Amino acid sequence: MIVIRNDTLFYQRDGKEVAYVSEFIKEKADLIARSEHFHGWKTQEDDGDAKSMIPRGMLWGGRKMSSDLPTIITAQADEAGFYFIMKMTRACGLFHYNVRKDEEVRFFHRENFFPMGIHIA
Repeated sequence: MIVIRNDTLFYQRDGKEVAYVSEFIKEKADLIARSEHFHGWKTQEDDGDAKSMIPRGMLWGGRKMSSDLPTIITAQADEAGFYFIMKMTRACGLFHYNVRKDEEVRFFHRENFFPMGIHIA
């Protein structure tokens, strides 16, 4: 049985409920954290430094960095694990997680691809 609760996918393994954390989501979270570490100063509030002639917001566009993590929106179990669809900011992707091999495979993801569900026969 698969359940998605609070943006987390849970599945049954050896009679216990296990939270699944996608490797793809981990990689995206690490990428966002590194990007904010190196470029976050561009979007910080001005520190009130009277010496600055141009506020940071004007200089760098005043945009906040996007930190939206991908989320799993639907899943379907099969004999080896489960297929799932992950929603990103402007795209969705089809993935499979093999429980026995502890392996995640990304089949594809595309911009402007927003499926309504999943049915793997």
